Amino acid sequence: MVEMNKKTRRICVIVLALIIVAAVCRFVGNAGIIPELAGLIRSGIYIGLYAAWGISLRGRIIQPQVRRYLTAIAGLMVFWFMLRTCKFHFIPAGTQPDLSRYLWYLYYLPMLFIPLLAVFVSLSLGEPEQFRLPKWVKLLYLPTVLLVLLVLTNDLHQLVFTFPPDAAVWTDDNYHHAVGYYLAAGWFFICALIMLGIMLMKCRVAYIRKHIWQPLLFISAQIGYTIVYVLGASWLRFIAGDVTAVNCLMYATTLESCLQCGLIASNSRYDDLFDASTVAAQITDENYQVCLSSETAVPVTGELLRRTESGPVMLEGGIRLSGAPIRGGHVVWQEDVSGEVKRLAELQDLNETLEDKNVVAREEYESEKKRLSLMESNRLYNRMQLETADKIEALCSLLAQAKANDDPEVEKALLCRMAVMGAYVKRRNNLLFVSESEKRIPGDELAWSVRESLRCLRLRNVDTGYSVELEEPLLFADAVRLYDTMEMALELCMDTLSELYLKVGRNGGELFLTLIVCCQSDLSSLAGPMLTVTREDQQTWELYFHFREKAGEPA
Repeated sequence: MVEMNKKTRRICVIVLALIIVAAVCRFVGNAGIIPELAGLIRSGIYIGLYAAWGISLRGRIIQPQVRRYLTAIAGLMVFWFMLRTCKFHFIPAGTQPDLSRYLWYLYYLPMLFIPLLAVFVSLSLGEPEQFRLPKWVKLLYLPTVLLVLLVLTNDLHQLVFTFPPDAAVWTDDNYHHAVGYYLAAGWFFICALIMLGIMLMKCRVAYIRKHIWQPLLFISAQIGYTIVYVLGASWLRFIAGDVTAVNCLMYATTLESCLQCGLIASNSRYDDLFDASTVAAQITDENYQVCLSSETAVPVTGELLRRTESGPVMLEGGIRLSGAPIRGGHVVWQEDVSGEVKRLAELQDLNETLEDKNVVAREEYESEKKRLSLMESNRLYNRMQLETADKIEALCSLLAQAKANDDPEVEKALLCRMAVMGAYVKRRNNLLFVSESEKRIPGDELAWSVRESLRCLRLRNVDTGYSVELEEPLLFADAVRLYDTMEMALELCMDTLSELYLKVGRNGGELFLTLIVCCQSDLSSLAGPMLTVTREDQQTWELYFHFREKAGEPA
């Protein structure tokens, strides 16, 4: 027999006790002792058993279609016993013989449909949840319905039960079986054997195939009982003369044995599955008393189990104990994380090593950064000194002249020239710094340079004005060319300069610088390929400097 767990054994004991009580009620009723009460108690026991069995099937069967068919079988068994109860306890055969007889005929509705639904159960086994029986299977309804109609219309033809010709009333106390009865009984057993055959063919598990003898034993007992009953054995009718009770009990036992041995997949025996699971886990109640434990779980004290509420607990040997609440208690599982702990330690050692290397690399990077910064600063200073060396030398010469001269007017002129030249050196180097971080010089930078240079001319009371119209940035070389040209003109005419107007802008693809100055100096020497010098009158000069942008070449 298939090994049963404690809960299953307890249920079997209760069911067996109820069946024994029902059997005692039958013998008590047959002996004439409170027959009506004993009969009703017996019917109530069987109806309750089959109703409870049907309800339990709803929770144990996984496949929806199998669940529906088995529930329908349980419902038909309840219906069969209700017909029997009405016939023997509420419809007296003496006063209502026809109604009593048709209730007897209706027995064959559940008797023929129960094995048919069992065949449908076997065909649905192992199929997905969306499975539906093929349409050809519905042809099995045809012989079943015809046989049921044959029994229900027996009064017209007596092909199932025959009654004596001289009988005033037809009852189940005086009848004989005809060919229709044997057809119905044959169909009953054919469906039962088909069900078992299909289940056996669909079963691929050797353990389950070893226990197929259990449902076969019950089916064989049912077939033997029916044969002996039809032959009219008086001893069998005395011991188990209630066909309804015996057939329902045998068929329910057959289907339940299919469930217990695994022919019908059920949603049960979780405790056995949990015990055999390779997952080291335990299920406890709310007080952390262990209710279920898998074989691989290491015994742990209740205090350690309770500590899992605040997070995983590490045990000896690299075992991590984790827990989670469930309905009515907690589940606690154990994981061997010794390998992960070892690898984590290795990673920590590697992390420390890398951290040390990072510190060294960071220090080397900072040192290299400082060295490169110094090199870049030196490069810029060298470039600035190289490009403005002549101006610095001129500034030193002017400073020496200012110190040696006592004339205030001459000293003022020298200081003005030094201020203009100093502003040029400052702004020229600033443009160089900007060009190092940006590819192009903003027009505002050139405008600020021009403004600072022209502001220094106020020391000589020179009226100045300027306009720099450069919306787009320009190259460093082009900006310096414009600024250098302005500085060159200022240095030439500064001593006699009285008024100056400057304009810088773009004209198509050219950059231009226009200078209008009032001075007594001769500026014609500034003329060149890109610089046009025009004398407007005795003291007014116009200088126009232009070149193609980005090329710095003559236009």
